[in-house]
Amino acid sequence: MTLVNNTDLLNLHGQQGASSRQESTSWMAALVHAIKVKLSEHDFASLFTQHEAEAVQPLQQHITMAGKKLSRFSRSLSLASHTSIGVLKRKLWPISTTSVQPGILITPMVMACPTLTCNNHSLTQELRDWDTSKVTLLQGSQCHLNVPVLAGRCPVCNSLYWADHECFTQNNGGDVCLYLNDAKYLKVGKSVWVDRLVSRAIVNANYSFHASTAAITESGKPLLQSLSVTWPV
Repeated sequence: MTLVNNTDLLNLHGQQGASSRQESTSWMAALVHAIKVKLSEHDFASLFTQHEAEAVQPLQQHITMAGKKLSRFSRSLSLASHTSIGVLKRKLWPISTTSVQPGILITPMVMACPTLTCNNHSLTQELRDWDTSKVTLLQGSQCHLNVPVLAGRCPVCNSLYWADHECFTQNNGGDVCLYLNDAKYLKVGKSVWVDRLVSRAIVNANYSFHASTAAITESGKPLLQSLSVTWPV
């Protein structure tokens, strides 16, 4: 994923490598340094064979060695802008990862009924496929369409669990719904849910910057119009 998301750097690496006939360039070395910061010492060492890792070498030599490995790896992924003899094949453009995005479902956070009399009984899926709502989920900077919203029911006490609230029957026969303060997702419209990051951004804009709901809606007009979202104050 690091290589796929850094096509501009791979273009620079390919151009410098073609000009200087180098397999490992300063651009690839910078990428290795970024990977080394992200990984632990043990994980970074796993990039090398046992013989390479045990050899006493300065850090710069390990960086160069790892750069060559990433350069060859990029070629095996068809992420090379130049051929092995330095001839330009094509400029690499940003690569969309939409096709490999995970499938998201909105489900209850609890895995068993917490009611004492139920003894942590497992929950059953309440809704059949044709009854399941398909909604739009705003998760950070991503917009997921047709996300199923599932509910769980305890077969012992018949309590109903959703991602943002729980419903149960009291002893007097009345039904009570409790909304969860620690909910991962929040329903904000008829068919729109948001995660905590998006909801926090809306609240911060309202209270910290005194931004009105109309102003927030106007700033995100292209997206919000397409989703028909009206943000609650």
